[in-house]
Amino acid sequence: MGAGSAPDQARAEATCRRKIPPATWCRAAADRSIRHPAQVPPARAAIVYNLFALAFAQVGDARSAAAQFELIGDCVTQRPWEYLGSPAERCVAVRSGARAG
Repeated sequence: MGAGSAPDQARAEATCRRKIPPATWCRAAADRSIRHPAQVPPARAAIVYNLFALAFAQVGDARSAAAQFELIGDCVTQRPWEYLGSPAERCVAVRSGARAG
């Protein structure tokens, strides 16, 4: 297979991902979606904010996670928290950790 083939491209992308910290990927995704200046909150904004809150917390970006929790307020969704146990308990625990920073 020559240069530019699908396997070559997949290897190059995998190498790039290994060099970029996960928090950078999360921030980039948020900057292109929920934090973009032209973003209109989606109809299911609560689940999106909950997903980003967990993602930021998982990669150690407490400041960004805390910002998402401010947007969430009391609107805790089943997903993604149900994957970690009781949604309310897990959300409260992760929120406390993000605020402690």
